[in-house]
Amino acid sequence: MKTVDAIVTLKYSVPQCIHNNPKGNVMLKEDVGAAVYKTWNSAQRREEIAKLVQGYRSGLPASMLCKISESIAGNRKRARKYLQEMMTPDERQVAVDSESGDMMAFVRGYLL
Repeated sequence: MKTVDAIVTLKYSVPQCIHNNPKGNVMLKEDVGAAVYKTWNSAQRREEIAKLVQGYRSGLPASMLCKISESIAGNRKRARKYLQEMMTPDERQVAVDSESGDMMAFVRGYLL
């Protein structure tokens, strides 16, 4: 979870970078740190996404894993590729099943 703390503290405080949508889900308002991630090479991106996967395994919500991975990877397609390489099919299915409603569809788009 150290990675999440670093991402949130790059430019914004936590209240400024997250909000609750009408369904009560916490989402990032913007891609915190996106300018920094653009300067990283693919090895750095892979390493940071691997840390996020470990964070997910320690309790980070699947929706946050997916959104932050997209920010780091640069786009959804690359984030999906990294996540599918780093997580087992069963682990990905459990992540999708842990969400509900719109968040389930959101996570499914990255992991399945």
